[in-house]
Amino acid sequence: MSTMYSVKPFVQDDVRQELPKGMYHIRNIHGDLSASVNPQGTPKSLSDLESRQNNILNQLGDLKTRVEVLARKLDVKTAASSSSSYQDVVVESSPDNVPKGVLLLLALVAERFACEATCYVHSSVARPVPESLRRWTDRLKASGDRPMRLTWIWKDVPSGPVLKVSQRCVKGEASILRFLARAFRNDLYEEVGPAGASDIDYWIDSASTTLAHGGAKEKASVLKNLNARLGRQDFLAETGKLSIADVAMYAALKGSAAESTAPNNVKKWLKRRSEDELFGRFDL
Repeated sequence: MSTMYSVKPFVQDDVRQELPKGMYHIRNIHGDLSASVNPQGTPKSLSDLESRQNNILNQLGDLKTRVEVLARKLDVKTAASSSSSYQDVVVESSPDNVPKGVLLLLALVAERFACEATCYVHSSVARPVPESLRRWTDRLKASGDRPMRLTWIWKDVPSGPVLKVSQRCVKGEASILRFLARAFRNDLYEEVGPAGASDIDYWIDSASTTLAHGGAKEKASVLKNLNARLGRQDFLAETGKLSIADVAMYAALKGSAAESTAPNNVKKWLKRRSEDELFGRFDL
């Protein structure tokens, strides 16, 4: 076999090419992309941008709510109020974990609004939904003059109830209670003043977090404080008037294991609330 001859290279491979200073640089798109993609297959840069956008929208929505609350207190019309902001409210919740506090608060909202409510069952719900849940909106007694449309959807929502309004999403029963109160019934929340609202927040957090997920000692501590407060007054807020603190605490205790072991004043309070026309109407 004859040997092949070799040819000298025409171009030196170690020549450095100087690029014009005015050109912009981009990173190598042929490298390892695994580090820039999340488990769902979405580029991290895109998911981070989406997360930041959602945070900004949530902050803007909260600011918008506070402005409208202040405008109502000062009797000032805003562009949002003139366009019937927060008129359409959609709530999605699992029938296996009924957010009774949200139902109660919506009943209080309906007292101030001409509420048109409808209820649906999503196809994601496998088991039959009881009649009392499918028709719970029939118990709302609208008596206000401001229009409002409520759409309730029983749906497989494993992470808790979700409220959707004005392109905003609010998750969790406690957050939904605060949002609805600020938007529709702030007399039950922040209109009592900063100190009173902070006190209400304590009872909401105790109901939604400590009583729901806390240990035995933490629950006992909350019930002890609750018993002491109810020994002095009929409602939880320092003002001695109905607030969303009563709504949240009643929903957390009624029908739970803590109800049977609750201190005397708490049991009496639960009994009085059950005999109340509105609270008793939503003992589902």
